[in-house]
Amino acid sequence: MSARIYNIHWHGPFKKKEDVKLIQQENGLIYELYLLKGKIPYAMKSHYYCGQSITRGAGERLFDGNHHIREYRDNGIEEIWVGYISNPELKLQPTRHDVLLVENILIAYLNSIIGKDYILNKEKLDFPKENAFIINQWFKRNSDILYQRLREGSPSKIVPDVLLHLYKEDDNIH
Repeated sequence: MSARIYNIHWHGPFKKKEDVKLIQQENGLIYELYLLKGKIPYAMKSHYYCGQSITRGAGERLFDGNHHIREYRDNGIEEIWVGYISNPELKLQPTRHDVLLVENILIAYLNSIIGKDYILNKEKLDFPKENAFIINQWFKRNSDILYQRLREGSPSKIVPDVLLHLYKEDDNIH
């Protein structure tokens, strides 16, 4: 089984979902992926959430009444990163399967590094049974300038620039 290659252009960090909606409108892009970091009520440490919105983008999804962003304290959002998949291997836009695969790998990776107690995601905590090669590029909010200053605990520092996931079963890589 070969590995699909995904190049994710992340933009951030944002502190307010309104800023994410504005940048999505200004750029005319659909940010299919997003990473949140913030404090939830009664917690001392930050909690993380990774999500996707294939058709509407993160700028719209974050305003849904049932979204996990509501689990964070008032003014508890520390960082929002939004990403879109840009890849010559993919035709036009990534498929639903592509976005869900990348989201699953990101959630499983966060779970393996920071643990499920600090992730608001309750599904997709295990790596998928597919191979993927993910290149993460971190850019300043509304710019093509790479973000250089990565803060400790930031999703941009936790998630590596290159993430290779090879599905292994019975000591054989597929």
